[in-house]
Amino acid sequence: MDRILAYRNEEGIKNMTTRLEWTKDKVQPYIEKYKTIDLVPELETADLVSLFMKPRNFFVEKLNDGEVFKIGKLTLSPEKVYDMMERPVGLDEFIISLEALNNYIVNRDWVDIYLGNLQHMELVNGQIIPKQSYINEQTELNSYYIETENQHAALVLMNEIKTKLNTLFALGDANKMIRPSVGESYADQIQGIFKGSGTGTERTYEVNLRSVLNGF
Repeated sequence: MDRILAYRNEEGIKNMTTRLEWTKDKVQPYIEKYKTIDLVPELETADLVSLFMKPRNFFVEKLNDGEVFKIGKLTLSPEKVYDMMERPVGLDEFIISLEALNNYIVNRDWVDIYLGNLQHMELVNGQIIPKQSYINEQTELNSYYIETENQHAALVLMNEIKTKLNTLFALGDANKMIRPSVGESYADQIQGIFKGSGTGTERTYEVNLRSVLNGF
């Protein structure tokens, strides 16, 4: 049985795409700065999280081709290696700016919003953009479908009722069928055509014969 889209949570989708756009606007200037530093390899999508989370480790690995440095049997930490190696002009300032982003007290929005969204971004021709696969996935999660047998049966009945209600109101006397009064809706008027009793799945309806005289 085919699924029928009932509705989408458009507000949820908009909030998601807005946050991704915020992330793009926040991150792109750092990507541009990265491009100005000599000797560093071209940045790839897989590099984004490590670049922004642990910039010193990232550059030690990239500038030394992943080599592990030891003194005797002791392995040097990335921080020690960074201090010892010859660094391109501008790298120190760039790393300081990246590390400052992760100061939660100063940059709470970065830590709470942007950093978490990095995994949903990708680099295309040097520009950071949201991953379309993630947008599609989140859009689907915010989409709600008529898919069970009961739901399909209910939809068929609702369409039949809709058609008959339209026909019924077309028979009405314009002088009798007035617009709803203040505090009343058309749904209230439709409810007035019938008399209901019971609750839940036990609720049943009968025709309110007086409504025939009042409206037709």
